[in-house]
This record gives sequence, C-alpha cells and structure tokens, in this order.
Amino acid sequence: MRKFGFVLLLLTLLTAFAVTAQEITTEPTAEVTVDLNTPTPQVDATTAPDAAQTTPQATMEMEMSTEATAEALTDERVHVRFAHFAPTAPAVQISLNGEVPEETATLEYPSMSDWMSYDAGTLSLEVMTTGDGGTTVLGPTDLSLSVGTWQTIAVIDSGTDGTLNAIIVQEAYDDPLPGTGGLTFLNALAGSSAVDLNRDDVVYFAALDFPNSEGGIFFSTLMADSGTYDFRVSANDDPATTLAEASQQELEENAYTFMALIGTPDAPELFVDVTDRSEVAIELGLLPEPGTLLDALSADDNLTGLESVLASSGLLDTLNAEGTEYTIFAPANFALDEVDMSGMTPEQIDQVLQSHVVEGKLTSRDLLNGEPITTLAGTPLEVTVEGNNIYVNGVQVIAVNIPATNGVIHMLNAVLPQGEMAQ
Repeated sequence: MRKFGFVLLLLTLLTAFAVTAQEITTEPTAEVTVDLNTPTPQVDATTAPDAAQTTPQATMEMEMSTEATAEALTDERVHVRFAHFAPTAPAVQISLNGEVPEETATLEYPSMSDWMSYDAGTLSLEVMTTGDGGTTVLGPTDLSLSVGTWQTIAVIDSGTDGTLNAIIVQEAYDDPLPGTGGLTFLNALAGSSAVDLNRDDVVYFAALDFPNSEGGIFFSTLMADSGTYDFRVSANDDPATTLAEASQQELEENAYTFMALIGTPDAPELFVDVTDRSEVAIELGLLPEPGTLLDALSADDNLTGLESVLASSGLLDTLNAEGTEYTIFAPANFALDEVDMSGMTPEQIDQVLQSHVVEGKLTSRDLLNGEPITTLAGTPLEVTVEGNNIYVNGVQVIAVNIPATNGVIHMLNAVLPQGEMAQ
C-alpha cells in the first residue's frame, strides 16, 4: 500500500506566504508577505491589471456598493473549502472539529468542496482515505484561521518523494466593484518549475513556483476586470512552452474565479472553479437560503416593497424557480411609494412588474455592451450613461449587481415609465 504523508506547508514548516499582483506590462504592482494570522492584504483595484479601467460602471460613486463596508464590520467567521489536486492520490474525506461535513465526505481528484463557515478560533482538521478501513493520513491538526478570511486548503503531490502536502491559499474575496471579479491562480503541478499565467498572450501573473519547503510564491489573488479572455499557462523560463490553456474563459463580473495548474508533468491541465457573489452573501448571512431573487429583495431593506408586491403577483413562481436566470430593475422603496397601485387591476400590476424584469442575468457590464434588452412585458429598455451614472429608460440606477442564485438585481431611484398606469 502506498504510504501517504501529509505535511501542512505554511502551518508547520513556514510561517508566511505571499500574495502578488502583476501588471499587464509584467511589472509587479504589489508583492506582500502575509502572516497566516493576519487577513490577506487587499489589492487596490486601481493598481490591478486593467481593473476598473475604461468602463463607466467601474468608476461609479461608492454609494452604488455599500455591502463591502457592512461585511468588513460584521464578518466574524472564517470561511474554508478543500480541494483535491493530487492526481496520484485516492479519494479522501475531511473531518472538521470531529465531524465529516457532507461537502467533504468524498473528494475525488480533481474536485473542490463548497465553502463552509466556522466561528473564529481553532479548527481541528483530519484527512482520511475513503471506503472501508479508511486510513488517517493527516492530523488531527489544529488550524488557527483569521476572522473574515476565505481560504482554500488544497491537497497536492509533494513532487519529490511520493508524499502529499496540504497548502493554504488565502484568496481575495473583497466586494467586487462594478465591472470586476476575483481571480486566483495556483501552481499545483507536481515538480514543476516556475510558471506564468498569460491573459490574451500577455503575462498576467509571473513566476509562480510549485509549493515546497524552500518557500517561494505559488499563488496570486486579486480583484480584476471581468470579461472573456484566452488564458494560457507557460513555463517562466520558456514562454513559448504552453503547459495548459483555457480559451475564451469568462472572468465573471460579481464572482470569484479560481484557476489551478494541476496534473502531472506529462499531462498538465487547468482546473477552473467559479464562486458567484450570491454564494458568498449566503455564507456571510446577508442572503437567506436558497438565495432566489425574492430572497434577495427581502434581505435588502431598500427593496422590501417590491418583494411584497411580487409575492402576491403572477411572477412569484417565476422568480423563485431554479434553472432560468432573470434580471430585476428594482425601484427602491421610496420610489415605489410614489406609485399609486390602488386603482390598478391585478393584470395591470403584473404588467408593471413584468416591465421591470428581463430574462437572463445581465450584470452592469452586460448593460453597457449595446445589446438590445427587452422586458417580460415586451417593452424595450434603453441604457445610457451620463458621467458616472447609468440610466435605464431615463431612470437612474443607484445600485448594481445585487446578487441572487437565479439572477441579479439593479436598484432604481424611480419606477420605469409606464404611461398612464404609473401616474
């Protein structure tokens, strides 16, 4: 039987790891060594490669996104997930504080668990092989994780003696500015030399080493500009050598993309996982499960009025269903209070509501791409930009990208024009 020896790099051998941000010109903008007991430093979106540049929504006033401040003050838990990136290892299960959560009961290669949240303090970790007669291959080991951090613990091959290691990747999970999303890249290819992550054939993250006891930077994490790109991993000492690639990979707005170079030297591959902002809001307790659009309206103190009207409308089942995504242009409570619906029939109210809903998930960047937008009522929506403000049919958008598991919400400062019905 193969001998499995797990070593918690950065917990027992190292005391720090590094987070880097790499300019698109390949000149670094930040290189910070982070102690494991302090939160990951935030990389300013204005210094990240292309982040928050050229798009009007990325320069909106900060009142369009107030969630980050609230989270910074209220997030008193630690958030962890686990990844199996060791191609030669069998499936494993992970016990946390003496229990095996459903999310970690069986981790095959390559896979990643959902996020889990725990109270601050010591987290006891034990890793075992699955099946009858499962063998403990790590722990129990006590982890001390910082409040408010989002950390991926990955099992990888050591690349030297056939043993396995567990490494910690502390990710940037800041509240995304409009037009941005999180991006983390990890070099977990056993025994590899330093690699570069290229975006559209320009170096984006440079010289990421394979994790080992000698230290070195093995991952990068930052908030970046969203969009669709060709990503390619190349050898740092031979840029023409492509190790793995993901063509036309979307870096989603209002989401967090995790990329890892995994596999064996003979068969490297790129693992990609995306966490939507709605999943983060649920973990933070800001969005009740299951996190549908109606849940998101109910959770926002400025949008409860629309949630009440929708709850008794013909759109209730539509906006609570899974499988199809929608975008709601939601008048804030103060705007809805200005509209007298007492004389409307249920059909007329449904018509007003349908004129504020579009099938499909349209983030703030999507609103500005010039594509035609038509509501469920069949009315066209025209999006315009004046200064740093977005307008929909002349009505100002005052908050964008409010997340839900089946779509997204943009808050308006008035009801969209409805003719006589809205008078």
